[in-house]
Amino acid sequence: MHKETEILKVNNLSIRYNSSEGVKPILKDITFFVPKGKTLGITGASGSGKSMTALSLMGLTWDIDNFNVSGDILFEGINLAKLSDAQWTKIRGRRISMIFQHPQAALNPLIKCGDQIAEAILTHSPATDKKTAHNKTMDILHQVGLNDAVRIYQAYPHELSGGQLQRVVIGMAISNKPDIIIADEPTSSLDAGNASEILKLLKKIQLQYDITLILITHDILVLQRISDQIILFKDGTIEADFDNRGAFLNGCSDYTKKYLELASPNREYRKVISSYQPLLLDIKHISKTFTTSRYFPFYSKVKQTVLQDVNLELKSGSMLGLLGASGSGKTTLGKIISGIIDASEGIILFHEKIVSKFKISLDKGLRKNIQLIFQDSYTSLNPKQTVGQMLNEVISFYQLAATIQERDKIIDRLMDQLLLDKNSILNKYNSQLSGGQRQRVALARTLLLKPEIIIFDESLSALDQFNQKNIIELIIHLQSEYGFSGIFISHDANLVRSLCTEVMIIDQGEIVEHGPVAEIFNHPKHEITKSLLYSNYDLK
Repeated sequence: MHKETEILKVNNLSIRYNSSEGVKPILKDITFFVPKGKTLGITGASGSGKSMTALSLMGLTWDIDNFNVSGDILFEGINLAKLSDAQWTKIRGRRISMIFQHPQAALNPLIKCGDQIAEAILTHSPATDKKTAHNKTMDILHQVGLNDAVRIYQAYPHELSGGQLQRVVIGMAISNKPDIIIADEPTSSLDAGNASEILKLLKKIQLQYDITLILITHDILVLQRISDQIILFKDGTIEADFDNRGAFLNGCSDYTKKYLELASPNREYRKVISSYQPLLLDIKHISKTFTTSRYFPFYSKVKQTVLQDVNLELKSGSMLGLLGASGSGKTTLGKIISGIIDASEGIILFHEKIVSKFKISLDKGLRKNIQLIFQDSYTSLNPKQTVGQMLNEVISFYQLAATIQERDKIIDRLMDQLLLDKNSILNKYNSQLSGGQRQRVALARTLLLKPEIIIFDESLSALDQFNQKNIIELIIHLQSEYGFSGIFISHDANLVRSLCTEVMIIDQGEIVEHGPVAEIFNHPKHEITKSLLYSNYDLK
């Protein structure tokens, strides 16, 4: 990589956060460069500075209160660190675009997806008329692999699947043919099939428009297949710099070796509990059909069957894996079991008694015993409450403590069990926590209730390997201590292998395979099972 090809150079980028607890360094003298038309991979544990670096490259950290930012970012000779807001508007979104980690949060829920892409075009090309912007948007939707472009254009974000939303966000990013695209964890919430398609799409777009790509992900296997060079972050510094063949440019530390070892697929299974386990939850013939309105080209009612004749048994003290691709119906089933929505057909027996959304909403004890931990801990925790306030609210609502001393004792014990520093974390807000901390807080809020069933909905998919391993070990330990039963919803076979002893494979709303994890994974019969087990990131 010759220096004359470099399009972006970062020199001594540092960020310090001024808080009531003192000055906290976030980035420490970060220096790297990106060659034109190449792919730079950035990886590292949660809180290591990956996303903060990406936000700095977009000019989104310079004017934040309590942030002290220093250093230079040179883009084709222009020092982005010195630009005014007016100058940034000519670069951000036009010459440097970003694909955010959570497409649902990056899109406006009140505006149709097509209009949001058209708005990006009109913002940076004000001379373009609306009809031309509409036609360009339709072309972009086709380019990103959304063949049903008319429906997608008219759809709101909540009406699309995760893979479709990610393609819409990519469409927004390429709408002005930028020089650089920064993709922050674009596949962390997608199954292997969708993730592979998104990566192929990014590579195709990069070659088509000669775009420089900066890909941020904790999945080192993805980076080895798509990147020309990889840098590993640790505690706000660059720990290692290597190419996709593993040739190190600045040595290989013990931390780097451990990180790369954890990135290797897990082949060990959780030990099967041989003792008798009574039946706790029995789901019989559950089906779910949604009815939506379609306004284009004509108004009509559309029925979509998401679950069809699903049967499931959960034994006391067990951990059942529910493995399937995006849009297969996993989350819908979790919401039905936890009483968030009702099934269209079928019954749910909990301790041999029929339960429903209506019964769970009325019975506080029943609601307390069946808990759901959502996929995105960032949006499921109240942004206006500190961790302490969130935990106190649960204790107060369910009357779990008679005195302040008893309440504090419960919280102190829980913080110790979850390896959280109560002196610093209880006064923090959701936005001030790392991904691993947020997941532990979400787990703490649930464990306060000592539920009999905990449903984990993709709760670990967005975490790095270190946090995934730590949370898995923590869940196994807490399950043995609290005795809860679990349903672990995931698209990641490695997580199911580590945490569950039994697995059900779901495809298009139907259960296609069911049995012990080792048996299903060693001898898969259905094609969807094979595709989930053997991730294919071949980008050729």
